[in-house]
Amino acid sequence: YNFNRGGTSSSPPAATQAAAEPLLFSVRVRHGTIKVVDAAPMERDLAEQSIADVSMDASVQSNARTVARVDGTLIGRRSQAGPIERWPLSVRSVIDYTRGFAMHRFRAPELPLRGLLNFLVHAKVARFDDGVMRDVDVRAYAINIVAGTPFAYRLGGGGALDGAQIALGPLAKPVRELHGRVDLFDDGV
Repeated sequence: YNFNRGGTSSSPPAATQAAAEPLLFSVRVRHGTIKVVDAAPMERDLAEQSIADVSMDASVQSNARTVARVDGTLIGRRSQAGPIERWPLSVRSVIDYTRGFAMHRFRAPELPLRGLLNFLVHAKVARFDDGVMRDVDVRAYAINIVAGTPFAYRLGGGGALDGAQIALGPLAKPVRELHGRVDLFDDGV
C-alpha cells in the first residue's frame, strides 16, 4: 500500500539512469531461503516450495569472468502422503568471456521427483507422484560466447530413477516402480 499523510508525493520516483557497464560486484548470502512459487499448481500443496539454508558466493565481472557457488536444501516430500524431508543440492556456475565458455552444473545426491519435476514440466499430460532421482548431475553449457552477444545453452546430464510413479495422460493407470538411468540432453530425455 502507498499511503500519503501529506507533505510528500505518493507518486513513484522519477526514472534513474541506467547502471554503468560492465557490472563489477561480489555477493555473499548465508542462511537464505529461496521460495519457488507456482501460480497455477497441479496440486495445492506444491503451490510454494522452499530451498532453505541457502549459501551463495558470487563474483561478477559481466564483461570478463563471473563465478558463483550456491548450496541449499530443498524442503519437500517424496510423495503427497510422505514425511517432509531435506534434500541437499548445489549449483556451480562460470561465465568466462575471456575463454569463451559458460557452464552451470546442478548436482544433488537425490531429489524427490514430485515437487521440482511437476513444477518444471507443469503439464496435465504428465504427473510425477512418487520416487527419487539419485546422483543428479546436470550441466547447461555454451561455447564460443562473446560479451554483449546473446548465446544459447546446451544441456547434458541425468541421474538414476528409483521407485518412480508417473501418471501419463494416454495411459489408464500410473506407471509404478520405475528404476533406471535417465539421460537428459537439449530437447530430449
